[in-house]
Amino acid sequence: MKHRNLIQAIITAFGSIAHALVSDRNNPPKQMILLETTVAGFQYYAGEDLFPQLCPDQPLTLQRESNNHFDENAVALYWEDNQLGYLPRSDNVVIAQMMDWGELLGGRVCELFKGTY
Repeated sequence: MKHRNLIQAIITAFGSIAHALVSDRNNPPKQMILLETTVAGFQYYAGEDLFPQLCPDQPLTLQRESNNHFDENAVALYWEDNQLGYLPRSDNVVIAQMMDWGELLGGRVCELFKGTY
């Protein structure tokens, strides 16, 4: 078995869809959770080196990679300008489409798992 650290992320909507679904006149828009998932490729990017610095609730930036040769729906996850990996292919289609439509999406660290997998 290989020692591997894993990160779980929550992807949230901040844009007009979230505003229309979860806000009212008296309250500002709230974040709407769209997806809770692990980060694909974490071990191949800066994730392993940055793991000791990561904490739950830290913000993650999503970057759409529509020209990715391996996955046309690729969405990369960044923490402080460091790529941690991607949304898994099995979970990225709707998020990619929302980003293509101009929705403002963000993420945050949900849980961190350290161990052998």
